[in-house]
Amino acid sequence: MRTMLFATRDDLAGVLQEVTSHRDLRWTMTGTFDPTAPPTTLASWEEIRDLGIATAGSSMSEPSYLITPGDAPEPAIREIQLSAGGKRIAVDQRCNPDSLVLRHGGLFDEGRAVIAGELSSISETTFAKSVMRAFRSAIKKRFHRVHTFWVGPAARELWKNGARLTDSVASPTEYDLLE
Repeated sequence: MRTMLFATRDDLAGVLQEVTSHRDLRWTMTGTFDPTAPPTTLASWEEIRDLGIATAGSSMSEPSYLITPGDAPEPAIREIQLSAGGKRIAVDQRCNPDSLVLRHGGLFDEGRAVIAGELSSISETTFAKSVMRAFRSAIKKRFHRVHTFWVGPAARELWKNGARLTDSVASPTEYDLLE
């Protein structure tokens, strides 16, 4: 299950507010981490400081968050043995079937580009399907569909005023979203 989008913090706020008004969710940064410094789990989307801000300029390099039930135990982590020695821990969906991932993308280069984001799940659990349905419903109420992407109102306004809607600012402009 996957929903691709272009959105700013303001675009995402209404969606996240609607979805979380009916359910308690937890937010944990995904990725691999030093075992002595695991990621913090947040009780609310409002605690995500960089929400709607792209820091790398490339969708696949942007921060993402594992969304899990608020009343569930802390997300499970996997230990990874490095070939050069040492260990890392991973926070992802592989050990957390009751989850979705939000890679929010967002504004980059002072609004000259909006980097693509996505909401996805590799799981077919009741929780994952239910929360994905809630997100999709909230997105459809607020966003405009352009091909396979959902474009938030603020992102769309930036686009109309010349901002790029793109997976990566390093890609040629012919790969940007076109109406």
